[in-house]
Amino acid sequence: MIRVGFICEGATEKKIIESENTRTLLKSLHIELIIPVIDATGKTNLSRNKINPYIDRLKANGAEKIVVITDQDKDCITKTKDAIGRDKVNLIAVAVKQIEAWLLADSDCMRAILSDPEFHCDSPEEPLDPYKVISDLLVMQTRMGARSKLLLVAKCINHKFSITKAAQHPNCNSAKYFIEKLRAFHVEH
Repeated sequence: MIRVGFICEGATEKKIIESENTRTLLKSLHIELIIPVIDATGKTNLSRNKINPYIDRLKANGAEKIVVITDQDKDCITKTKDAIGRDKVNLIAVAVKQIEAWLLADSDCMRAILSDPEFHCDSPEEPLDPYKVISDLLVMQTRMGARSKLLLVAKCINHKFSITKAAQHPNCNSAKYFIEKLRAFHVEH
């Protein structure tokens, strides 16, 4: 088992990493999740000059590898990674546009929360604001929006959201990349 610490841009990413389905994925990849999973409370706290205390805390707890999960938002992926810095981090996983694109990519989960057995999003990483897309779909299907990103993620986790399923979507490359890079940790070790 490789001991891996996670630094998340925010509470939604943290909730996804702490979910039972993600823990199962990590175990299948021979990765031990270091606790606590860190919520950086915003992208600005992932900058080179602010991330070191998080890294130090995870290493003090036994982390052998450090993973950062963040949103692309409007920046390019390279700029997002460069702002964080790669010297002390083993993997920077950048969810294209936002982490909610991974939710859109898990058709089984979306079908369940929308009560729509036919739901499929062809290009989950295309919308600039996938959270708004999901919230709008919820309003149309259930007459209730998502209320907040954290509540949406909690609802998706309750409906068995899986990064593995998101990565199986033909157009969710950032989720695929995340799993492939985690898998490579075992090979490198």
